[in-house]
Amino acid sequence: MLKKRSSRMGFTLPEVLVTVAIVAVLAAIVVPTVTNQISKGDDTNLVSNVADIRTGITALVSDIRKYPSRLQNIVTVPLATDLDLSGGAFGATAVARWKGPYLSTSMKALSNTLKTDSVFVGLAFAVDSLADTLFVAPNKGMIGLKLGGVANTAAALHIDSLLDNGDGQVAGNVRWLGAAPAVTGNRVVVLLMGR
Repeated sequence: MLKKRSSRMGFTLPEVLVTVAIVAVLAAIVVPTVTNQISKGDDTNLVSNVADIRTGITALVSDIRKYPSRLQNIVTVPLATDLDLSGGAFGATAVARWKGPYLSTSMKALSNTLKTDSVFVGLAFAVDSLADTLFVAPNKGMIGLKLGGVANTAAALHIDSLLDNGDGQVAGNVRWLGAAPAVTGNRVVVLLMGR
């Protein structure tokens, strides 16, 4: 006499629960590790991109002997009528000496009429182009790069520690406005170089 075997398909509840538990343990280990690695890349990206912008400005000034007022000027040839950092037009002679691009990145023009640009630099965005800083002596006459998207004071302090070992909001190369230690307008200014 042959017994009829019941062929069952599927998984039992304990098998499913054990599988879910194993996946949850693996996710608890892997997700924080991956998240930390991604943020480490942002740190390196910020430091590298700020250094690249500084180098690009130096090379452009060496060629055309004028400071750019926009990040776009180090990526694409400026027009003779575009203004340099001091407010004067570049002029045809300076434009003819342009040998760029001095920075290999994609630029996002935020506004053609206001002539503001945006470059992702890691933990923030370089915005509002370049400007002579508004800080009092001895920093007047420095070229400042505004970084937007700085969410809070902790983010500003982190950027500060990456770029100049965290001198605070009123010393070193990274500055921000606001009553200490608050960041006003989610922006910090990186002092790139003197002019």
